[in-house]
Amino acid sequence: MSMFVFLGKRIALSIFALFGLSLLIFLIARVLPGDPVRMAVGPRAPEWVAENIREQMHLDKPVLVQYYYWVRGALRGDFGYSLYSRRAVSTDLKNFLPATGELAIFTSLIIAGIGIPLGVLAGRYSNSWIDNLVRIFCYISASTPSFVFATLFLLLFSYVLHWFPIVGRISLGVPRPPVVTGMITLDGLISGNFTAFWNTLWHMVLPAVSLALPGMAQVARITRSSIQDNLGKDYIAFERGFGIPDRLIMSKFLLKPSLIPPVSILGLEMAVTIGIAFLVELIFNWPGFSRYGINAMLQKDLNAMSAVVMVIGVIFVIANIFVDVAIAFLDPKIRLGAGRRA
Repeated sequence: MSMFVFLGKRIALSIFALFGLSLLIFLIARVLPGDPVRMAVGPRAPEWVAENIREQMHLDKPVLVQYYYWVRGALRGDFGYSLYSRRAVSTDLKNFLPATGELAIFTSLIIAGIGIPLGVLAGRYSNSWIDNLVRIFCYISASTPSFVFATLFLLLFSYVLHWFPIVGRISLGVPRPPVVTGMITLDGLISGNFTAFWNTLWHMVLPAVSLALPGMAQVARITRSSIQDNLGKDYIAFERGFGIPDRLIMSKFLLKPSLIPPVSILGLEMAVTIGIAFLVELIFNWPGFSRYGINAMLQKDLNAMSAVVMVIGVIFVIANIFVDVAIAFLDPKIRLGAGRRA
């Protein structure tokens, strides 16, 4: 029962946070300089055309009334009409979000699959040549932006060595699988179109690695610090005093508590990736959600801007809930303490 209480409190706080975010982004979008309608139709369009669009988008009404209409539509999945793409914003989200979503998932798998083992190695062999190599790698990766890696990888591995595709999400001539989730890799597995699955996966390698390197460095450093911190605990000295082999101590007693800090970061890395992927998507011509969001902001597309920020907020909230649940399973004291306080 304590886990349900723990999860219920997290969901209630998340709903409150999303309400505050919706109000904040709505007000900020309305106070930005410039007329979004005129930016969409152009300065030479007749005034009656602009007034019709303002009336359709409720921009001729007070701000609180506009917010009411926007929230009412957003709760139904209707974010209004995009002045940038000339389509419903919900249609744009359906088209662009899965592309960035599968890229973010692949990026998170790389971060977890490489960052955590590197951190464990560095922490296990502290101050050795292994630790020094991992730290050098982490310093370089953490201090270099993802778009710099993307540019270097594109020039080296695509233009010079021809190992990977240059741009795009799938090669021309490769049949796309039927749309089920919008993620070509997953749809390819569902439909049995393994050609599309492998082709899209191959296209994702360079952009995903470019996005993963800074997060990988952060996870590796945090894992290393956590391993070293727990190695100095009394219970580790007690176990060593009983002659328990170091390999058994590492796998059975040290690894689980040491995973709590990196797991906290991993859940948020996926949400962060969706928000910051726009430059990498631009370099690799990836038709993704982040690129769409930046273009909408540059055009001051109010409905698209608000929807993009809210979707990223929802992703952060879901990631936080998953992180809280994962940490509660790794450390039962957290959920039991939440249950007692409740």
